Amino acid sequence: GGDVSVDVMSVTIEGLPVTYALTQNTRVAVGTYKVSITGTGNFHEVIEHEWKVLPKTVTVTPVSGLQKIYGDADPVLKYTHDGVAGSIISGSLSRVAGDAAGTYAITLGTLTPDHNHILVIADAQFEIVKRTFTITGDTHSHTYNGGTQTITGTSVTNLLDGHTLSGISYSASGADVGTYPGTFSGSFKGTDALGNDVSSNYSLETIPGKLTIEYKSVRVTANDLTVAYGDAVSLSAKVEGTFNSDTVSFDLIRESGDNVGTYVITPSGATTQGNYLVSYVKGTLTIDYRDVIITTLN
Repeated sequence: GGDVSVDVMSVTIEGLPVTYALTQNTRVAVGTYKVSITGTGNFHEVIEHEWKVLPKTVTVTPVSGLQKIYGDADPVLKYTHDGVAGSIISGSLSRVAGDAAGTYAITLGTLTPDHNHILVIADAQFEIVKRTFTITGDTHSHTYNGGTQTITGTSVTNLLDGHTLSGISYSASGADVGTYPGTFSGSFKGTDALGNDVSSNYSLETIPGKLTIEYKSVRVTANDLTVAYGDAVSLSAKVEGTFNSDTVSFDLIRESGDNVGTYVITPSGATTQGNYLVSYVKGTLTIDYRDVIITTLN
């Protein structure tokens, strides 16, 4: 269907080439039309023929890259066509049915042309892309407790409602102060609400967390001490907060002086020792008067 313009045509009558003028009515839609051929010059005969206008074939080409992510709704299937301006096409493209990840042929669906055209579709595929879901390992901080500590928690995002995940385990373990990255193991299996295996429709992304073991606070407190003037002084301290047979190192010094009075006892040492953060508390040495016994001789 389209504009038709034929000005002249050549025919042969009884072996003589003769040029005839050709006229036709103005309709150009699909159908059958009467064509009158009127002779000129020595030929005045009018010859009538039928002229058929056939539908024009229009190729519909789906746009490239038509796809969706598994579980999402189908997008509108857009297309172009090579029909003439004004061609009327209604309806929409469709595709071969299916919900799993893969490719599906695109079809004409309900796409319908006007009566002057016939539609054909260029080969094209619609793709359902695997859905990426993410497993994130927990991140926690714990204080050193003298033993091995482990975290195993995870969170999952972008899994479809009603779908469950199994087969993947996660852990991060450590004993001493430091940071321990988590690791994943196993192969995932995805299951829908009906118990069907839908693993092939997913791809897995893992984000490991970490376990941080922090210093345990320990306090070294110099013991208060009271002695009599002239007695020997033996300094000591109390250690609070260590586990098992762990020890911390420290020194004890006191203010100099031997006379009656009070003197500061100062513990000192490294602030960090092994898995411990050590603080120091001073004590007091008290030198008291010494009792003197006076005995009278008879």
